[in-house]
Amino acid sequence: YQLVYGSSTQAVENSWYMRFRPTTYDQLTLLEDQDIDLFDYPLDYEIVQEGDYYDDGVTGAESIPWLYAVVPNNFVTPPGITSELLQRIHVPDDYRVENKAFQLTGNNVDTADCAGSPAAFSATAACDCSTRQSALSCGCRVQCGFDPCITPPPPVPITRIHAGGITVQEDIFQPSVPIWQARMIARRFLKVARTFTDNNGRYTFSKSFRNKVSIFIKFKNQNAIITGLRGVRLWQILFPVKIKMGTYRGDINNLAYNVTGDDDVRSRSARHWAAATMHNKVQEYRDYAGATRNNEPVR
Repeated sequence: YQLVYGSSTQAVENSWYMRFRPTTYDQLTLLEDQDIDLFDYPLDYEIVQEGDYYDDGVTGAESIPWLYAVVPNNFVTPPGITSELLQRIHVPDDYRVENKAFQLTGNNVDTADCAGSPAAFSATAACDCSTRQSALSCGCRVQCGFDPCITPPPPVPITRIHAGGITVQEDIFQPSVPIWQARMIARRFLKVARTFTDNNGRYTFSKSFRNKVSIFIKFKNQNAIITGLRGVRLWQILFPVKIKMGTYRGDINNLAYNVTGDDDVRSRSARHWAAATMHNKVQEYRDYAGATRNNEPVR
């Protein structure tokens, strides 16, 4: 903040990075019922290859591993569940502060190997340190070894709020139908946002992600949690089925994703299709039951 704004007054703790170790299925269910999003791998590492589970090399297949989450900085762990506060953190809204933090710690601000991104990538021009200091941007002043900006930079450019729609293949009546009231998660490093699809399968995140971001579908809402086995790890039968749509970068405000299945009932795509279809059936049943109870016309 000092290098970008000339003041660090905004750098205050606003989240916690935690991990949890439930030892029983009851504890895992209690933890999943909290309004947080759990991941079975550390969030402060880059994922280089996606798989069905993370193997830490220590936890056996039948044991529940450490589960990671970014939570509010007043989160109270349910009684009896082992937890560890890994770091008190500040998650900035301004992507320029995020970029500067990555640069100062020797990490890449972003990479251009984002699979499936519909947006065009643009490289950042190198700083010309022979230019007079007053003509350089705040970032180039620091890169060239000059004094940082002493006045606040201009307002943050137009935010990139990711939005889109998700559907599931309907093999009886029509090619695809919306997946409604599904939980959507966007994650970049320790910045996590979530929202729900509407009845048309549309979603819009409230947080802005300027750099690459991973987007997930999670079959969990106030009505039901759709679970399923993943390999030999039986504890995952209590974990909501989650689909990683992909990692994207750019102004992605109309991203379309369709869940399709295949004939191999043991495949990941078949599991995802079954979860999406079952999720919709739960919503339809509750909608039907509510309309019938209130003597309203059924959709």
